[in-house]
Amino acid sequence: MYDKEIIMNQKRLEPYTKRLLLSIILPLIFLSIGLFGYTIYRNYEHNVVTIQEKEKSVSDSIAQQINHIESQTMHHVHQSDFLYFSNSSDLHKASHYGIGFSSNLFRDLTNHAMFRGILLYNYKIERYYLYKSDINPGAKKSSELDNQKLLQQLTPTTNGLQKRYEIVQLDDTSYLALIVTQRYGSLAILISPTQNEIFQSFANVEKDKFTATYSADDVSNISNHPIVTKVNDFPIYLVYQSPNLFDMVHFDLFQIIIFVLIIGLFVFSIVMFLYLQHLLISPLNYLSKSFGQISAGDYHYRITRKSDIYEIDQFYTGFNQMLDDIRDAENESHRQQMDAAQAKLQYLQLQIRPHFYLNCLKNINSLAELQDYKKIQTLVISLSDYFRYNFQDVKNFVTVREELEAVQSYVDLCRCLYNEIELEFDIESEVLNAKCLPLSILTFTENAIKHGAELKDLIIKVTTRLEVDTDGDVYVVSEVANTGTIDEETLALLNDPSENHPIYRKNGVGIANVRYRMWLIYGDHYQLQFENRDGFVISRLRFPIHIDSMQK
Repeated sequence: MYDKEIIMNQKRLEPYTKRLLLSIILPLIFLSIGLFGYTIYRNYEHNVVTIQEKEKSVSDSIAQQINHIESQTMHHVHQSDFLYFSNSSDLHKASHYGIGFSSNLFRDLTNHAMFRGILLYNYKIERYYLYKSDINPGAKKSSELDNQKLLQQLTPTTNGLQKRYEIVQLDDTSYLALIVTQRYGSLAILISPTQNEIFQSFANVEKDKFTATYSADDVSNISNHPIVTKVNDFPIYLVYQSPNLFDMVHFDLFQIIIFVLIIGLFVFSIVMFLYLQHLLISPLNYLSKSFGQISAGDYHYRITRKSDIYEIDQFYTGFNQMLDDIRDAENESHRQQMDAAQAKLQYLQLQIRPHFYLNCLKNINSLAELQDYKKIQTLVISLSDYFRYNFQDVKNFVTVREELEAVQSYVDLCRCLYNEIELEFDIESEVLNAKCLPLSILTFTENAIKHGAELKDLIIKVTTRLEVDTDGDVYVVSEVANTGTIDEETLALLNDPSENHPIYRKNGVGIANVRYRMWLIYGDHYQLQFENRDGFVISRLRFPIHIDSMQK
């Protein structure tokens, strides 16, 4: 009864789809916006053309004055005073001609409103002459000029006469500079286009919207809604900037009526959209995010939301049921894999033990044949302690301390059987509580004694330490070294774990099983290597540490 009541209260998707199709108001909105936008565009376009025409008249006036300044400047440059100044390396002569040339030129250019000053420079004598309305002319040392970059711009690059326009800065003010260079001398005519009469008239009307910008690059994108005009080939741009488009649009009554209708239709559309958003679009977005969670591997995720639409709510329920089925199947598969891996690991551990026990029994039998009963008694007592370590319940890990104690017990046993064995430990204290696989370090100690038993003086060195790689991961590194050498062919076989699957090898059962048990626990994150080094055979085992064991 309860379920039927819920289904009756839930809404169907089909009626809302029909209502959406019946919303013909949207085409009307688009049509109204189109008409309104067209009228705004025509109004805006007209104003842009008007501003461009004004900018063109300002640009022509500025270019004309610059050309007049250039013409008068070059007239003076071709006279003898500038020539003598530019080619003179004598301070007295250069100052004489420089002052005369600058005074005459300054007098002729003062009638131009855009003319702001003259900077004359001779890099050979390291003197410059600055002529402005507020600065008295006279030779000054180059080092006294605050803007050394300006002097670098003025330094001639060739001996011949050159002319160019550049943007310079003097006393925190930017100027357009007509630069003329010849041999040692340079001349810079400082020009300020903003002092043009037509420019100032237009700028006073438009206030802060109309400016002049110095740039060698295109400045069309310096701000929003710029109207840019370049002054001929000079690095000057006239820029009209408007904070928004509507500053350049003037509305009439027809446009205002259309605007009010658009606002009304727009508000109605927003209300309808929000309603459909809550009813239909929001659940679909929620579903999309849920699929993203699952794609990221979060199989514990479940949909907790309820929907007013029957079809979507049914989909939520089926979605959660599918995730439950996937989780159950994954748990069952994982359990089966863990059982199989644990069975393999226990089999390999048990396989190592008979290999070692048979060696011990053979050694005791040899002592019995020699009737050395005292040594047999000592051997049996020591062997009982060692068996206590080996006959404990099968488990995955022991501490490095326990493994090294087993190594010591085994060497004590072997000292009763062979010649003198010298055992040396080099152990970092921090590694003693780290976890390792049982019979791992011991296996290599056993092999070292087995293959070095014929040596008169057998030395075994066990080194265990911690090692941190470049990623910050901590590893246990254990090396067992014994006197002797291994031929290269055998060494190559020992270092090739793919030679045969270790579980089926008849020889080297201990090493093969250690390698395979390491692979079961650590995968590809362990290393087992053999080498000859300085008269010793080195067995090197490297495997990741367990952080919890270090905390203990």
